[in-house]
Amino acid sequence: MTEYYFLKQWSLQAKIKYYKTFVSYGIHDNNSLSSTSGGFFSFNLSNGSGRPYDALYFEGDVISIPLYLKWEFRLFKNLKANIFAGPSYNFEIKSNYFIPGHQNPDISMFPQNNFGFGFGFGLNYFFKNHWAFFSSIEFSSGGYKGSYDGFLGTTRYFSQNGQWNIGVKYNFK
Repeated sequence: MTEYYFLKQWSLQAKIKYYKTFVSYGIHDNNSLSSTSGGFFSFNLSNGSGRPYDALYFEGDVISIPLYLKWEFRLFKNLKANIFAGPSYNFEIKSNYFIPGHQNPDISMFPQNNFGFGFGFGLNYFFKNHWAFFSSIEFSSGGYKGSYDGFLGTTRYFSQNGQWNIGVKYNFK
């Protein structure tokens, strides 16, 4: 992680993250096809619904490079809070697809490199001049993995991740 403060409370933050992610729809626990995606207003899954497959399970490893705009504000003497958001570029370094009924599925519509979006919030506790403990929670989304047409509209499925970060940081200013 690197961070550049361009104003007293505003910074740009860049990271390199690794995480595991998965997406699943239309699959029961026993890996058989599901007739609905669940929920009160669900309709039957069908090939004409605009998504590539009726059922899919995706599991992958991702390297993500987010660039966040962060706003930091004081809560109490040495304790500051922050919120941040911004785009990310994601690389799937491992992609496993299980698509029931398809031995060699066409997965070309699922890009391995994609843009996503992330946001989060955190706390910094400064314990010496330039040293601080930090903790943050961030949520990010990545590549498109399909969609489902239901009663209330289309639900699009993307790979997603939630992450809790803790650490110590040093400010050079």
